[in-house]
Amino acid sequence: MQQELFDKKPVRARLLDPSTSHEAAQRVGEFSAKMYKKIYAELLKGEGTYEELAERMEFKRDQLCKRLPEMERIGIVALTGEKRTGSSGRLQRVWRARKD
Repeated sequence: MQQELFDKKPVRARLLDPSTSHEAAQRVGEFSAKMYKKIYAELLKGEGTYEELAERMEFKRDQLCKRLPEMERIGIVALTGEKRTGSSGRLQRVWRARKD
């Protein structure tokens, strides 16, 4: 995957969000590219739900459930179409790395 794919900046704060949200959104870029690389590398080892990935990577679940849709929007991960039952009993989407 080309380096510039990990440097794309998704929109994280809406126009009408409070100023604190915009400030937080600006700071996410400081760590998001590194996080994207780690998640992408893990997905190259095998697909998974956000809970499965969080467990494998020893991350908090909310870190993954927020980053995966961002990564999908910039085109480096995709949904497989498969769903698996999570710890809550609800179905969760399964993610994979895009290699194209």
